[in-house]
Amino acid sequence: MGSFSLSFVKALVLSSVVQHYTLHFSIVCNGFTSPFGIKRGRIIYGDNELAKATFSKSNSYTSLNMAIPGSGVVRRIRDSVLSRERNREDLTSGIAHFYDKSSKLWEDVWGEHMHHGYYVPANRTDHQQAQIDLIDEVLKWSNVTEAKNVVDVGCGIGGSSRHIAKKFDCKTSGITLSPYQAARGNELAKEQGLDDRVNLRVANALSMPFEKDSFDLIWSLESGEHMPDKAKFVNELVRVTAPGGRIIVVTWCHRDLEPGETKLTKKEDKLFSKN
Repeated sequence: MGSFSLSFVKALVLSSVVQHYTLHFSIVCNGFTSPFGIKRGRIIYGDNELAKATFSKSNSYTSLNMAIPGSGVVRRIRDSVLSRERNREDLTSGIAHFYDKSSKLWEDVWGEHMHHGYYVPANRTDHQQAQIDLIDEVLKWSNVTEAKNVVDVGCGIGGSSRHIAKKFDCKTSGITLSPYQAARGNELAKEQGLDDRVNLRVANALSMPFEKDSFDLIWSLESGEHMPDKAKFVNELVRVTAPGGRIIVVTWCHRDLEPGETKLTKKEDKLFSKN
């Protein structure tokens, strides 16, 4: 058993950082009734025990001490928290493990689309429809009205893959590092009668198992920001794109200002002002 400690302010929430990903678990306490004082118990989600835990309370914060099976998991969490460099193998296995363990939670909270939504108007509360609307708005913004063969890079459990397959009556292939996500996505495709058009598999976006010029639409929604080698990621997208095809990447972006800079360049501002 490995262990690590985590402190948080006035919140019964575990924030577990693994390889640049942050997952917030709502803690269901079994074996104790309050995080205040010193209590012991288990942190569970569904039927799965995530960790054994001990809480202690001071005047300003609640401290959570966790014991998690597998010292390798603890090491990866510790290294991520401390911003230590990790090799590519550790990074890949860490991401796969993270999503193998957390995807059921994501699906229960967000549904089959593991990405943000299109909230126009801003007060809408139909969150799962907002996620679908985001896909449609991105396709509309990109002037994509048809596709025959699509790859969903960083597909999660295949929400975009299935939606696009239905929308364009096309074939979609999804890739993810997580065996759980691939299996769950294919299960959902079968349930929705799409298993003849949608196929998810375990593969690395930096070395995709597809021939050159394979797809007329490349789709990557909120996954590119996690790629450790951005140049290789983009080169792979280009490699598998057929002549005349379209690459759509929706990703979170930021950069640090260089010494002497006080704002983004005019070119960058112009890019961000497009809508």
